[in-house]
Amino acid sequence: MNPFQRGPRDLYSDDFATKRQPQIHARLANIDQARDWIARHYQQKQGLSNDWVNWSVIEWPLLDAALHALSNTQLSACFKRILFDRRHNRRGHPDLFMCRGDAYQWVEVKGPGDVLQPHQSRWLQFFHQNGICAKVVYVTSATSNS
Repeated sequence: MNPFQRGPRDLYSDDFATKRQPQIHARLANIDQARDWIARHYQQKQGLSNDWVNWSVIEWPLLDAALHALSNTQLSACFKRILFDRRHNRRGHPDLFMCRGDAYQWVEVKGPGDVLQPHQSRWLQFFHQNGICAKVVYVTSATSNS
């Protein structure tokens, strides 16, 4: 990759994962080291253009909390889901990650008249199937009685 490239050129090609199967398998086999290699990449790649990371909204303490909240099995399942369909599974992830101590949850926020889109429902179903705490919060507007 060069500094002007936002990701691998073949990221969305059908054989992306097949070409990299040994490396992917090695990473998933060592998922217990994910926090360390993600921390290294976070420090090395901070601020570089990337199709997958919005550096303006992700701070290390929150990412670190998410990595500690999810089990190795859950983290591995998330990576596999994204790899399964990179183009479509990068959309629909919940809006917020909230944590306090050991408690956490992913939250999809919906305003008045807003409904879950199919790709959002699929992420929520995936989280439910993998024991990952996630929910939808419906926000209503406050009305005055004056």
